Amino acid sequence: MPSVMNERQNRRTAIASARPPTPGKKDDYVPFLLRFQAWWEGVEPGVLMRRRRKTPPLRSRRIDVGSSASLRHGESRWTKKRLQIVQRIYGEGFIHVGGLKYTKPFLARLGLNESMSVLDLSSGLGGLGRYLASNYGSWVTGLEAEKELAEIGMRMSEHAGLKEKAPLKVFDPEHVEILDRRYHCILMRERLHTVKNKRRLLRQMADSLAPGGKMVLMEFVVVDNDAKESELIKAWCKAEHETPSLWSEDELKNDVYSLKLELTAYGSVSESYCQALLKDWEGFTKGLKKEELDQEFVDIMMQEAELNKSRAAAMKAGLLKIVRLELQRRTTEILLANW
Repeated sequence: MPSVMNERQNRRTAIASARPPTPGKKDDYVPFLLRFQAWWEGVEPGVLMRRRRKTPPLRSRRIDVGSSASLRHGESRWTKKRLQIVQRIYGEGFIHVGGLKYTKPFLARLGLNESMSVLDLSSGLGGLGRYLASNYGSWVTGLEAEKELAEIGMRMSEHAGLKEKAPLKVFDPEHVEILDRRYHCILMRERLHTVKNKRRLLRQMADSLAPGGKMVLMEFVVVDNDAKESELIKAWCKAEHETPSLWSEDELKNDVYSLKLELTAYGSVSESYCQALLKDWEGFTKGLKKEELDQEFVDIMMQEAELNKSRAAAMKAGLLKIVRLELQRRTTEILLANW
């Protein structure tokens, strides 16, 4: 009799252990990081298993994304956990790909110092503004379109003792009036592609530059009007948190030309952007622990990953670019074309 009972118990144990684990919690069947890498590369997990010369799984399991990935009406997407995850990917105080590491090389040529005033119109959580205030001594005003981000960023500046030197405020990019005409440098990254009246905002920025002041933009553009109708561009737009108001590279050039500023630098940074994106996710996934992969964590992570993947796919297909422009205000206001 004991042997029969033991046999039944062993059978129940075997059946239980064969069940697929709960998505996002236990990943003994196919490791989560392997499934994530397979999803990123667009292959089945078994393909990666074979690459690593391991036995392929009996069946591949997808990464399940729950309903919490979609926001209800009026609900803020910047939950405590989302803020934690995003900053783990891009760095403390940052919400943009590459964080400070990617941005630092572009700052050296700006010649910032403690006597200069800077306006950042894509401040996010204000990480860049605090860096400039702490390391260059510059006075940085951060403007952020998302109210909750601006409020959280302001608290971070207060905690860092930079309430006066690196404050953050909420603003409406479509209707903002920048009355100050004393800024030595104006920065904006990955914001203009969401603005409908781009020329108006650019004019506001140009008019607020001090003589000799510089404007630095890093923005998404589609290569031409035909690209706007492509499936990859539509997938990118769908993944974005704010629906892009698409503009082509030629449209960008026309709007910038109308400002009558000197163009001192222009070029695509798509390749370095994609490299920074991959480094962000490589570092993030290496630091993941199985016990933290509950459904909410996986939902948020996959939503952010889908956004990055859709951008990278459109860039690799040659339909989307991210370009960097540097403009300078001269007293003569004569544009020296350098496209």
